[in-house]
Amino acid sequence: MLIIDALENHYLTSNHVKAVTAQKYRGHISKLNHPRQYAQWVAREQVPLRQEDTSRPPTRAERAQHYRQFNLWRGNTEPYWQASLADLNDNLIAAAMHFLVNHGLAIDTVNGLLTTVKCLARFAFDRKLENFSETIRQKKFRANRAEPVALMPDELASLFSACHHVPGMIGSVPAAHWWPAFLGLLHSTGLRVNAAMHIPTSHLDLERMEVAVPAEFQKHKREQRLDLLPGTVAALARLRLAERGVPTLFGDFPYGYHSLQRRYYRLYVLAGLFSSDAAVPAHSHGFHILRKTLASQIYAASGIYIACERLGHSNISVTMRYIDPRYRRDFKVAGTIPDPLTPVPRPPAPERPALKLFEA
Repeated sequence: MLIIDALENHYLTSNHVKAVTAQKYRGHISKLNHPRQYAQWVAREQVPLRQEDTSRPPTRAERAQHYRQFNLWRGNTEPYWQASLADLNDNLIAAAMHFLVNHGLAIDTVNGLLTTVKCLARFAFDRKLENFSETIRQKKFRANRAEPVALMPDELASLFSACHHVPGMIGSVPAAHWWPAFLGLLHSTGLRVNAAMHIPTSHLDLERMEVAVPAEFQKHKREQRLDLLPGTVAALARLRLAERGVPTLFGDFPYGYHSLQRRYYRLYVLAGLFSSDAAVPAHSHGFHILRKTLASQIYAASGIYIACERLGHSNISVTMRYIDPRYRRDFKVAGTIPDPLTPVPRPPAPERPALKLFEA
């Protein structure tokens, strides 16, 4: 049985205890495809970055596009080959995981794929689909945990100062107006880039200094109404969005995400934080660093629970991965416990009066 058919049955079984949502299945298993090949298909078919119609299960034709996944690492050259339940075994799954790690996917992302595949295998086993009896024993990869990196206040000021000196135009507005508004919204709200790029202009209220983010563009699928900093409101007002009839806040940008990211890296060079575009560490200084910066600043000012609510996380343990240690006010051993390698001079003993044995 094809995995597509198994998932088709799974969508009709909403009460399965070990099931995850249909969207998560699609998102995880589609990563088995080569990242570059999958990106080319998304660009060719003009597929949005996030599936907007979540009210219905995807059609068979839509799933067929996502499940042409095992071709490269499995050695199958048939372009329309589709994975079956027989491909859910330890050998092929381990090969897929190593392939994805070698091609730049994060270990946490690959481990999430393994979780979904195991869930699908349990579903096939419970329902005895084609007498499926395979047990997935593949374990998750261990990932090296690096400390989260956020921008310090001086670095943040340099970055926003560079935004005001960007030459050229973005659409019909000067780039020196567009970039402060865009980065200001990301920093003051903590939104992801995809959510920020899809906010309708009608959801911006400059008088109340807030913006409403639709749930369909949020990763956690919950609508949020977020307040904005005064500087961000002033930068958005300079764009004259309602006057020009722009449908989304940042609809003036005519190119794709990779072009946006390359121009963003040039801001670091213009700000003097890095010597060249290639020197900017993409894994730590992408757009997500503004989200980490906001989380760290809120944590230092109001605590972890407020930061968790602002970022839309389900658990504070997730938010703690965003907090830069330089913003933490945690316990420090220096000055709190005695240091055995630094001898402390003892105060002189008090003089005791001479003992008198006989009274006069």
